[in-house]
Amino acid sequence: MVANSIPDGVQLTKSLISVDYSIYHPMVFEKWQLGTNRVWYCTDLYYFYGSKAQIQKDGQQYANDFDAFCRDVNPVVIVIDS
Repeated sequence: MVANSIPDGVQLTKSLISVDYSIYHPMVFEKWQLGTNRVWYCTDLYYFYGSKAQIQKDGQQYANDFDAFCRDVNPVVIVIDS
């Protein structure tokens, strides 16, 4: 779930990306950012379920989506669950 808001006075510092990689189930990317209050916030979400969309993406299309998703951050780590 994407955070609705970041508390006043909290700055976002480090970023990480988590990926739940799947071809046959939903593909999910989450952008997490560490606040100066030492809380991680999910600040963005990518969700694609080919079965529901009735369109199947290939690995290159997901790679392109991932590049676009990460464009505004420089993550310190990327965690992939396949």
